[in-house]
Amino acid sequence: MGGSMNRTANRTTIRASAPESYAAVGFHMPLRRMLRRASATCGLLCAALAGAALAACAQAPQPQLREVFDRTVPLASGGSFALENVNGAVTVTGWDREAVEIRAVKTTSHAATDLLQVQIEVAAVPGRVAVDTVNPPDGGAEVNVAYSVRVPRRVLLQHVSTVNGTVRVTGVESAGTLRSVNGDIEVLDSAGGFSAHTTNGNIQMELARLTAIAPLSAERRQRHPGRALLERSLPFYPSGHFPGRLQPA
Repeated sequence: MGGSMNRTANRTTIRASAPESYAAVGFHMPLRRMLRRASATCGLLCAALAGAALAACAQAPQPQLREVFDRTVPLASGGSFALENVNGAVTVTGWDREAVEIRAVKTTSHAATDLLQVQIEVAAVPGRVAVDTVNPPDGGAEVNVAYSVRVPRRVLLQHVSTVNGTVRVTGVESAGTLRSVNGDIEVLDSAGGFSAHTTNGNIQMELARLTAIAPLSAERRQRHPGRALLERSLPFYPSGHFPGRLQPA
């Protein structure tokens, strides 16, 4: 510390001046430390907020992409109809027109290219219409296809199936084979003989009358590791004849 001393009569005056480094050490350095600490704290807070925002975005449901397929083809009453699907429900409704109206809605939460990889093929010849859902061989496209189809009331549902989804038939007067693996099967306000099979799902049939020669049957299998259990099998005929007994598989 620098200073000076002046002596006068009976009085001594001492003046002291702080060195230039004192201001830096005694005042500015604590302020700089405070600023550095505040900056570091702010950086950590911003990083935490950014991480929380990213986690929230990852957990938030992604918007679904959608593509609609519509086509109508002729089919005379008494013809046959078939449809195969993989992921998605299938609804078939009878109407008073000799045509098949096919509406399919493809949805995905992934890339739009997934929608393009799943194709819907319709083969229409006199007396028969077949619809097939074609997925890529590697199964890489995660696309749900929900079908809503209208067919002539008197039509043979040759084979209507899906792997993951419900199969629902309403207002059809004929016979049909209905299949699902992970989903319910419902036949409502219909007439005829239907064969329904599901692995993981329920079967509901509400028929106005039985008119078909083929038997009406319902089978529900529940899979367990290493084995398959036949939980319910119900075949019967319009005459009321019940062939055989029910036994677990």
